[in-house]
Amino acid sequence: MFKDDKNTKVGTIITRWLFIVIFLALLVSLVSIIFVQTVYQRMYAMDLIAEGVDDVSIDIDETFSNVLRDYTLGFADMIEDNRNYITDESWLVDLVDMNSDFLSEINIVDRQGFIVNSSIPEYIGWDMSSGEQSGEFMCLLDGADYYEQELRGNSYDENIEMVYAGAAFSDGSGFLEIGISKKNYEDYLTACMSDAVRNRRIGINGLYAIADKDYRIIGSTDDKFNGYIIERTEILPDKDQEPKYSRVRMFDKDCYVVSIMRNNYYYIGGFPVSEAGRFGRLDKILIISMNILMLLCIFIILSRLLNRHVVKGIEEINASLSKITHGDLEEKADVKNSIEFAELSDGINSTVDRLKQMIAEADARIDEELAMANSIQQASLPDCTDEYRDNDAFSLYASMETAKTVGGDFFDFYKLSDHLLVVTMADVSDKGIPAAMFMMRAKAVLKRLAEEGRSVEDMASAANSELWENNEGSMFVTVWIGFIDLDTGRVQYVHAGHTCPVLFGIDGPVFVKQKRQLMMGAMPEVNYQGQEFTLRPGESLFLYTDGVTEAEGEGDELYGNDRLLSVIAAKHEAYRNSSRKDYCKDICCSVTADVHAFSGEIPQSDDITVLCVRYNKGK
Repeated sequence: MFKDDKNTKVGTIITRWLFIVIFLALLVSLVSIIFVQTVYQRMYAMDLIAEGVDDVSIDIDETFSNVLRDYTLGFADMIEDNRNYITDESWLVDLVDMNSDFLSEINIVDRQGFIVNSSIPEYIGWDMSSGEQSGEFMCLLDGADYYEQELRGNSYDENIEMVYAGAAFSDGSGFLEIGISKKNYEDYLTACMSDAVRNRRIGINGLYAIADKDYRIIGSTDDKFNGYIIERTEILPDKDQEPKYSRVRMFDKDCYVVSIMRNNYYYIGGFPVSEAGRFGRLDKILIISMNILMLLCIFIILSRLLNRHVVKGIEEINASLSKITHGDLEEKADVKNSIEFAELSDGINSTVDRLKQMIAEADARIDEELAMANSIQQASLPDCTDEYRDNDAFSLYASMETAKTVGGDFFDFYKLSDHLLVVTMADVSDKGIPAAMFMMRAKAVLKRLAEEGRSVEDMASAANSELWENNEGSMFVTVWIGFIDLDTGRVQYVHAGHTCPVLFGIDGPVFVKQKRQLMMGAMPEVNYQGQEFTLRPGESLFLYTDGVTEAEGEGDELYGNDRLLSVIAAKHEAYRNSSRKDYCKDICCSVTADVHAFSGEIPQSDDITVLCVRYNKGK
């Protein structure tokens, strides 16, 4: 729908994309407004709920703590006023029975920390300092007036969970400790909880609820959901005092929900999403409407200005440029409706005039330079003279066909001694004049280092460092270079990112298994590892560049490795009995001819360089 092509007018394109940009700006603005308000709404609602839930839980804890403190201090005063009855155990038992809906245990402790009287006879004589739980109350003998503990197992029997509180006697003779059983504690909390949330709510329709450890609601706003079992337990936290935030359908509404667990009870607050967001709806409508009207006005004004002052001039300039780019160098641009377009027209006309002059000069110069470069490049490659094509130790032939007038491939071969032959096949990463210059540099560096008597791995590492230095074009060269011992057939070589050679002549043709290393000139300080294998008498090594295996045929099919092996196998069999002088040449020419036959009418896109060396010693 919004696809631009050469048949679409520039005014249409500008108007269309201006509309798209304005529309996207509006969309982003609206989404941002909605997103920000939604996030703020959720944060506000969650904070409001969390604050209310926290208040409920704290109020209940404080209510129980206040009642427990009043009981403790009241009983302490009563005990002090009735010292004559302290030794009567039944008096304490009766006192507990009369307050059994809350109180479960009373202990009187002397100045030394021993229980001297208790509503539970077996506790009499217990040393309070001997247990971790009871020992905490020894602070009442050191100046504290009151001390309170949460529900926990007592020191006498860890399986008995109690809430204890103690108050010191005013005369310093000891202290009173009262205990609330787990059942009394939970019964009291349940009653407190139901009262605490009955008249509390969040907003207009938000609710509070408190559930026990079995997920049964024991108190809720207006007692509406008392007795319900919470099925969506995933909204409840797993850890004490750690709030959990959710958005679920609860209390018959889509709600923001915050829950917290304290003392094995769940405190839950729910705030309907619809109510939390009702205040922002009108703001959203007003902001969206204003954004639409503002961006619509901007679109209309900009569209008209662009069409009147820009698009018309662009269309006229484009018409002239279209003629020029189609070869009409006599066309003149003539748009004068503003200073900028007048200068542009004059610039185009001056450029075209200069272009015509430069084209004529460049054509003549390039033809001359390319012809000279080709001659220099071809002259830099070694000649396959009779010495290399046929002697007792080896036969060798190589050729290069460039894709352009000059290329980036090169081969080299030379003797370092009567028994040591060096063979090189390389491919520079670019084409044309820069690649040819880099190729000649690489060829010269490799040969100079080899003639210095270096090992093949040292020579490769040194050549890499030299080629990396001052490599402004960031070019590199893939290289396969081997030292062939003509007495033994031993080949020591370095494989620097190049194509794998083919070994053939005795067995069927196979690619030489080798470790490929980094190409030369790509990065400094590369340590190359030398590798080796041995040529048997009558075996040949075929080297080539990727212009062979990556040559394109019909349907984007590549020449490939399999076809290369097949051609070499067939030609070797056909030329097995050829004279030594022609064997390597016949293999190279056969592969090159087959590559051209494979490509057909498709233009050559890469240099095609091949080299074949045959080991004859002892044959």
